[in-house]
Amino acid sequence: LSDTHGSLNPDIEAFIQQCDIALHAGDMMGADSLRALKPKMGQTFAVKGNNDAHSTWEPEDHAILDDIPDQVTLHLPGGMLVMEHAHRVWDRDVGLIHQALRRDHPDVELIVYGHTHIRTIDDQRHPPVINPGAAGRVRVHDGPSCLELRVNADKWEIREHLFQVD
Repeated sequence: LSDTHGSLNPDIEAFIQQCDIALHAGDMMGADSLRALKPKMGQTFAVKGNNDAHSTWEPEDHAILDDIPDQVTLHLPGGMLVMEHAHRVWDRDVGLIHQALRRDHPDVELIVYGHTHIRTIDDQRHPPVINPGAAGRVRVHDGPSCLELRVNADKWEIREHLFQVD
């Protein structure tokens, strides 16, 4: 999931409880979105977005923010996944964003990014590039959304999940 901007959709919060782990691709704008994520194995991985700064987080949560990296690489069965917010390569042309991400991460099996709030699965070239869309209330377009990744050593499957605005 990505781009909660301080408010996690309750249906997505409930969905994450069915998942083994959770990935947040940035713009949490506070620790509450992270605290609400309770995947089965208890692990949540997050990256900082352009709106994740001391000015948007409560002072008592600055230490949590300071520990969040700009990029996460996970070694999963069948390969590596890399996640970043992708504001550093932002362009109005999503194709150029994907081109820059593929150039920077050519040896992974999947690239996950946020920032645009637009749910995307671009699997026309390798590695696939995905964006889960916005999981909060800000710029959710056709509704709050997230993506589900099912992984085994032979196959990675991506499923879209779209929810109603709460």
